[in-house]
Amino acid sequence: MDNVESAAAAGDSFPTTRVLTADGVVSLIGCLMGNPFINAVYIGHPGWKSMGGRIGYSAATGALVIVLSWFGVVALMMAVIPVVAILPILLYIGMLIGSQAFQETPMRHAPAIVLALVPQIAAWGKTQIDGALSAAGTSAAAVSVHACRTPRSRRPSRREPGLGDN
Repeated sequence: MDNVESAAAAGDSFPTTRVLTADGVVSLIGCLMGNPFINAVYIGHPGWKSMGGRIGYSAATGALVIVLSWFGVVALMMAVIPVVAILPILLYIGMLIGSQAFQETPMRHAPAIVLALVPQIAAWGKTQIDGALSAAGTSAAAVSVHACRTPRSRRPSRREPGLGDN
């Protein structure tokens, strides 16, 4: 639905029922052929359209992905190219979608757009904390269990030596 609305914001209207039916049928065919990923209509339609992407771009991209998958090139690329190198592309797509959300949505709905970002920002923060704890050789579960098992009277206080006293 978001993609149909995104296309409408770029001036291209598509019938929602036909889009969802085609998306579902193609996803089902892909699943029957062993593809674990659903088909998705392009996100960020106005951005791709402004860069000159048309039906030929979509068809060429789809054909290229199929050919690269058949010959194992996608698997090779995923093994060679670290995920971190792909993240800037995803960030760019996210920025396109976010800017369109603010440009095309009435201002009175801006708080809802910001509120919709909270779960993703929280997930990012959790990933950062988990990564830091992992680098330190521990986990959030281990830290919380340790905190729960240590009685308050046994926890070090600021007056005890060794906590910043030299």
